[in-house]
Amino acid sequence: MENVQAKSTSALWLMISVVLVALNLRPSMAAVGPLLASIRADVPLSFSSAALLTMLPVMAMGLAMFFGMGLAKRVGEHRSIVLSLLVIGLAALSRLFLDSALELIVSAIAAGVGIALIQALMPALIKSRFSVNVSLFMGLYVTAIMGGAALAASFSPLVQARTGSWRIGLAIWALLALLALMFWYAQRAALPPLPQAGSGPQEAFFSNRRAWLLAIFFGLGTASYTCVLAWLAPYYV
Repeated sequence: MENVQAKSTSALWLMISVVLVALNLRPSMAAVGPLLASIRADVPLSFSSAALLTMLPVMAMGLAMFFGMGLAKRVGEHRSIVLSLLVIGLAALSRLFLDSALELIVSAIAAGVGIALIQALMPALIKSRFSVNVSLFMGLYVTAIMGGAALAASFSPLVQARTGSWRIGLAIWALLALLALMFWYAQRAALPPLPQAGSGPQEAFFSNRRAWLLAIFFGLGTASYTCVLAWLAPYYV
């Protein structure tokens, strides 16, 4: 992928937009654990079904990653992330009206697909637009992802306590998606289409030893993180 370096002023606003987008990549999952007792008291939700609320989004993230770059080639990076933020925001907002375990699980899967499409595109976008200091901006992006998880885990119970509704505690993150969407949409002029990559042969994923090692490494880490995400907060409470 060729580089299209952003100018200093536009790069600052673009990075702010990237951070806001990254903050949306965990709240749909991280907000569930601290509210799980209240959710189970109101919705017929077994422990197995509760586990699916955090497991299935991660599985959807893994599967949808294979389609992220294809979507970007069809509609462009900017539009792909706009669509993904819309999916995440609507999935969060829908939780105001859901009354069954199946509906909650479907909303979680939808959010996972939106998250996956962004995670497939954003590292490549950062490398192409901030090639001078990739490590710094990748660090900000990853920190913002974890910051979104921490923010959701701490703020959702507060919202529930103030409003008396776990649904509002889950759905309030649609506002964060809306904020990110406004900032990101304003960056459309700063994201001209990247030149198309060369048409030469590329090594397939399934025959790439390094790709498999990375997949196993991050897969094991994600599995552990998912278990903690689902059960550590209820256990602590």
